Amino acid sequence: MSKKLKVKKNQHYVPQSYLRRFTIKGEKSLLWEFEKENSCFKRNTSSVNKICSDDYYYYQQDEQGGFDHIKFEDSLSEVEKIGNDILIKIINSHAMPYSCITEEERGHLSFYIALMLTRGPAFRDCINDIHGTLVWSTLEHMYRSGQLPEMPEVLQKSIESNGFEGVIKAEVFASVSLQHIVEAARQIALSFLDKNWKINVVSGDEFFITSDTPVVFTSSTGANISIGPAHPNTKIIFPISNKVAITIEAVRTSKDLMNSPCSTSEAFYINKLIADAANKSIFCADKFAWLIDHKFQGDGQKMKMESSGTGYEIINNPYTKRKLTKNSSGRLRRR
Repeated sequence: MSKKLKVKKNQHYVPQSYLRRFTIKGEKSLLWEFEKENSCFKRNTSSVNKICSDDYYYYQQDEQGGFDHIKFEDSLSEVEKIGNDILIKIINSHAMPYSCITEEERGHLSFYIALMLTRGPAFRDCINDIHGTLVWSTLEHMYRSGQLPEMPEVLQKSIESNGFEGVIKAEVFASVSLQHIVEAARQIALSFLDKNWKINVVSGDEFFITSDTPVVFTSSTGANISIGPAHPNTKIIFPISNKVAITIEAVRTSKDLMNSPCSTSEAFYINKLIADAANKSIFCADKFAWLIDHKFQGDGQKMKMESSGTGYEIINNPYTKRKLTKNSSGRLRRR
């Protein structure tokens, strides 16, 4: 492996600077990780350097047809730096009646939060599946309508015997979702600007948790309906430290950015939503017993599409450490 590839090899979809605000008291990088699948805490603590990351997660093909994993990562680092500075400003003013940030800072932070929602595997996997389905269905349509070039006789007979899906497989590079990560984040961020932001602050022995899916969206009315993160009736929950969480909902009022003491029941409600939204792992400063007994709702906050997942293959970068699993067609895919 070249020296270039070794640079920034381990790439995070949840920033280390963010995760460090949920570490164990007195620790700079260690926290407890709760595994939803096994419903238990890991025996040993986890380091923010190793979690919520993948090798060359932001790889893409460059203009020369080569391999680039640094350009997109560098752009994200700039967004993270600006967003992190604003979050620190809010955290440091949590004892004041209001958190004072400028409109420009609010815009930057909106994009940071929206990007935290779209950059993870739960969003990217769905976007890749959408593209895979689109490419394959287009190929099938072209074949049925006679628009494809004339095929060799042996291939034509194979399709007649095994069906188009059984012979033709479309390939889609996973990097196709990178552009959509940014585009979707921009649109979602705009919806945040018109809503009311509340700064929830806990004290004493109360703590907020976070997860591999740190930005939660749910219906602000409490109704069990499926709505997207940019919907007017969507409520956004984003823990920014183990003591402070931002909620974004409704229409912007004079109480915008008010620092509000969070009761035990309110903190527990927020934490339950965060836990339910997690896809695989929950992170916290202590081994909270309630997590072990918690009855999780759903299988995490994942974007989903109505598709069989057949007829195409998602081509990930060749250096990823994400495990291979089988999709509904029985083919191996990286997850």
